[in-house]
Amino acid sequence: MTAPIFNPEHRLHNLESHFAEQIAAFRRCISRYGPERVMVVLLDIGKNLHWVSVTTAAGRQLVWPRRLPANRNGMLEFQTIVHTLIEQYRPGLVLFGHEPCSVYHEPWARMLRQFIAGYAAAECAPVFKYRHFNPYQVKLARCQTTMRHRKSDPRDLAAMFDLA
Repeated sequence: MTAPIFNPEHRLHNLESHFAEQIAAFRRCISRYGPERVMVVLLDIGKNLHWVSVTTAAGRQLVWPRRLPANRNGMLEFQTIVHTLIEQYRPGLVLFGHEPCSVYHEPWARMLRQFIAGYAAAECAPVFKYRHFNPYQVKLARCQTTMRHRKSDPRDLAAMFDLA
């Protein structure tokens, strides 16, 4: 008898080790820049509505979870929020992250890359990192943090921060 092709225990072990590697990399960034100089910008992208939150690595909430429309106005509002916070707090590292679910994230992913490229030309710009979060990892982190299996967008943002 052969082993099954899909081994849930093996998959869970791989996810846990990947999760541990992400945490270690994030801790190295925090030690390099300092927790107050690392800004974590998280998006939960949906069909008609997006959620955004901005937090320092020290846990100080700069923007509480808030809704953005899934249109050009929402994109401009998002860019204004991030630009204002970068000017105000002068972070050394800005980490962008979201789940690549369905096709709704694609326009925003392109916009984020263009937004980051616009800063790359500046001499005193912060370092930018852009990360996609595995939706299954977000679900596991949400269940561990809140002990709830039902999703909500603010809870997913908190779970993504745990994965940053």
